[in-house]
Amino acid sequence: MSVKFKKIIFLMGLFICCANHKLAMANSRSSNESSNNDCCCRCCQEHPFLQAKPEIGIDIGFTNLQFYQNQGDKLLNRKQLPISAFFGFNITENAGIEIGYGEARRRHKTVTLEGGEYAPGAIPINRGQFQVYDTSISTSLPYVSFKYKYPIIKDRLNLFAAVGVTMFKLHASWENIEDSRGPLGTIDRSSRTYDYTIRKNLPLVRIGSYYELNKSFSLRFIATWTQVSKIEECIGIRENGWLTNGIPITLKNKNNVTYSLGIVYKI
Repeated sequence: MSVKFKKIIFLMGLFICCANHKLAMANSRSSNESSNNDCCCRCCQEHPFLQAKPEIGIDIGFTNLQFYQNQGDKLLNRKQLPISAFFGFNITENAGIEIGYGEARRRHKTVTLEGGEYAPGAIPINRGQFQVYDTSISTSLPYVSFKYKYPIIKDRLNLFAAVGVTMFKLHASWENIEDSRGPLGTIDRSSRTYDYTIRKNLPLVRIGSYYELNKSFSLRFIATWTQVSKIEECIGIRENGWLTNGIPITLKNKNNVTYSLGIVYKI
C-alpha cells in the first residue's frame, strides 16, 4: 500500500472521527435545548396568568327602581329587566378585569292621576277631575370592574366579588294624553310632555357565585349594588305651556340592587 493512499485513509478516518464528535455534541446540545424548551413550556403552562382563560357571557337581571318622591314611584314603570353582555380576563389565577354593557329597554306605563295629585312640574288636579299620562323609563350602564373569584369547591363552585364604575344613564318621560275634558288630540301635546336624560359616573359593587357546568360553561348569580341616589333631576317651571304654574319638584332615585342570572363561556 502506497504512502499516499495511507495518508488518504488516515485523513478520511480523522475526518469521520471529527464529524462523529461534532454530531454527538450537536445532538447533546439539541437534547439540552429541547429539555430546556420543554421545561420552559411547562413553566409557562403552569403560570397562573396563562392558566386563566378569558370569558364572555350574558346576564339577564331584574331590579325595582325607587324614588324618594312618590310621584316618580306612581308615574314610572319601576320594574326593569336589564340584559348585560360582558367580557372578562384574568391578571392572576383568581383576579381580573371585567368590561360589560347593560341596558333595560324602554318600558311604558299608563297612569291616571286624580284630584289633589299632580305630575312633576304640573299643577295639582282639581277635585272631581283626572288626568291620564303615558310614561316611559329606560336605563343603561356600561361598566368596568375589578373582579375576584374565590374557590369554594374546586372546579365546581366559586364565590365572586367585584368593584367598579359605571356610566349610568336614565331616560324618563311622561305625556298628558287625556283629562276629564276628554282626549287631548286638539291640544298641543308638546306643552304637556316632559322628558329628561341623565348620565353620571357611579360606583358599583357586585357579589355572587359561579357554578361550573363543565370546562367551558358556567352559570353565575350576581347581585349588583349601584349608587343611583346620586341621580336626581329638578323638574322646574317652563316659561310657557303646561308647566308655567306648576310645582317644581326634584326626582331622586334611591340606591337599588339588581339581581341577575347569567351564562359564562370560557374562550
